[in-house]
Amino acid sequence: LLNGVVGVYDPLFQQPMNAFQAHDNNSCILDVSVSPFDGTLATSANDKTIKIWGIHGVASCRKTLHDHTDLVLTICFSPKQTLCFTG
Repeated sequence: LLNGVVGVYDPLFQQPMNAFQAHDNNSCILDVSVSPFDGTLATSANDKTIKIWGIHGVASCRKTLHDHTDLVLTICFSPKQTLCFTG
């Protein structure tokens, strides 16, 4: 789907999906990653951006990164440092 929506489920999948608009309606989410340190969520899409989200309570965009010149296919948080890698 090209709707830019991210769905969040509870760990037991017993509650309905909590969805939020992560990128614009014409965007396709390409990757999602969660930081092991604080639960920060990173999303990438075919709009060439990465968005950093706080997802405790209502999802809120903390930062939009515009530095890539093409699709951002992957995101990964470091398991030992507070780094985020994109490509």
